[in-house]
Amino acid sequence: MVYSRFSTSRLDYVLKHIFGNLLELDFVATNDKDFFRSEDGIKINYSDEVIESSFQIVPVNLLFEKEIKIQKIELKKWEDLPCFFSTSGDIPFDIFAATFFLISRYEEYCLEKVDKHGRFDFSQSVAHQYGFLQLPLVDLWTKKLREKIVVNYDVDKIKRTFQFVPTVDVDHFYKYKDRGVVKSLALLLKDFLFDFKRFKQRASVLLGFKNDPWFNFDRVEKFHQKHNQKVSYFFHVGGRGLFDKRCKHPSAECYKEAIAEQAEKGNIGLHISYQAASDMEKIRSEKNDLQKWSGKQISKNRFHFLRFSLPKSYRILQEVGILEDYSMAYAQQVGFRASTCIPFYFYDLEEEREINLRIIPTIFMDTTLETHLQLAPDKAYQRITELIDKIRLVQGQCVFILHNELFSYEKDKRLGVSFYDSIFNYVANFANHISKR
Repeated sequence: MVYSRFSTSRLDYVLKHIFGNLLELDFVATNDKDFFRSEDGIKINYSDEVIESSFQIVPVNLLFEKEIKIQKIELKKWEDLPCFFSTSGDIPFDIFAATFFLISRYEEYCLEKVDKHGRFDFSQSVAHQYGFLQLPLVDLWTKKLREKIVVNYDVDKIKRTFQFVPTVDVDHFYKYKDRGVVKSLALLLKDFLFDFKRFKQRASVLLGFKNDPWFNFDRVEKFHQKHNQKVSYFFHVGGRGLFDKRCKHPSAECYKEAIAEQAEKGNIGLHISYQAASDMEKIRSEKNDLQKWSGKQISKNRFHFLRFSLPKSYRILQEVGILEDYSMAYAQQVGFRASTCIPFYFYDLEEEREINLRIIPTIFMDTTLETHLQLAPDKAYQRITELIDKIRLVQGQCVFILHNELFSYEKDKRLGVSFYDSIFNYVANFANHISKR
């Protein structure tokens, strides 16, 4: 039972997420103090007045406001965990408001600074600035809260289990093919003059003596089968652009056939193009094309370049019928963008309502390790396995992004297939805790 003097959509949303989703506890929220006092069981008093036989969490104003404004963040400690929105009570901060701030991505509405791709800059985030980006802090807070409030009660254990969810983004089907005759000849000449090894490889592919190194679904499948895992593909079908795929003809039969074949084998989703990130008609068109070519209803998405803006991009996803989004990550850093590794529904702060879009947090992307952080294999392994350990601790979902280029027969990556073999093997050590998809 949760008592508060006021009821708001923000409070209703965060109570449902914390108690229903994270803690797996039935709950009732009430504004009736007498009713609250008369009830038995676990009682949470979310107010600044003392009520006997209840666990008190003293609120700040955030969940009772309707405006969006820059919030003052001062980091304190709750035992071994960082916290903010400090108050008095049985815990030293407003866990409900702090959770809401992080999972609603409140700060992304307030800061105007974006990177060159129009994305929220991870360096501006509270989690990065205060050093908890590598913690699923919301999940750790609620785990500790559960331990404190159920101590004298017979409560079932959480049924949720650790899940490993491998995903592959298909940005480019081909490295050398489908570039057009003139473009291909120009690139052949350039390779001949400056990179003869690549010239031989490009020529072999174009003359049909070798398969294109990036058209490698068989390699992707064999890798995941070896580790007894199913993979979800996210297909880019938006055509050519400055930061979009290299293919000249995205509706060519070879692409349609490949998409249909993978759709028959398992989960597929849309990889919304860079140019379509906030354009409803382009997103609708790309979704319709993927549905037509795959023969499947498409309900999942990840934005190319993780390029999206809140709340506009998520409103569009809801409008076109996308039910799950896998973009909640940073392109330039690993960790927990929303400070959680457990899926949640998006709360639109401008409209003050929860929308029917489930957010699947993602912890890292292969290109983040390779290009942005440029980590050596041992450092990358340590960084990622530490994140996996934290996800296991809160029984969350471990989701990360690989690309089909990774499985090329070329040996041009510091963190290649052998590196990800070691990561998958690390996860396999906890196979009895993994819910396979």
